Amino acid sequence: MSNVTHIDSTEITIRAARAEDMGEIARVAGRDTDQLPAGPLLVATVGERVRAAISLSDGYVADPFHRTTELVEMLKIRAGAVEGSRHAIASDRGPRRLLALHRAA
Repeated sequence: MSNVTHIDSTEITIRAARAEDMGEIARVAGRDTDQLPAGPLLVATVGERVRAAISLSDGYVADPFHRTTELVEMLKIRAGAVEGSRHAIASDRGPRRLLALHRAA
C-alpha cells in the first residue's frame, strides 16, 4: 500500500469581482443559503471557479461543498488591505460586519 498524498496544485486567485462573476457568486450564495453580498466584491477563485466572495461593506458567502475556510481568511486579509487604503472614508460609514469579522479572526 502506498502512503502517497495527492496535492491539488490548482491556482488560487483573489481579485475584484467582475460583471461576468455574478452568476458564479449567486451560485455560491445559493449553496451557502445566504443572500448575495452587496457593494463592491472580492472573489476567491480556485482554477476557474468562484469558491467564495466577500463584500467590502456587507459580509461574505462561501461554497459549503468545498474547502473554503482558508479562502475566506485570504479574502478578509485582502479586504482589510483594500479598506485600509480607503481609510479616508468617514469612519461611521465603514463596513461594520466586515470589521466584526476582522476582530473575530
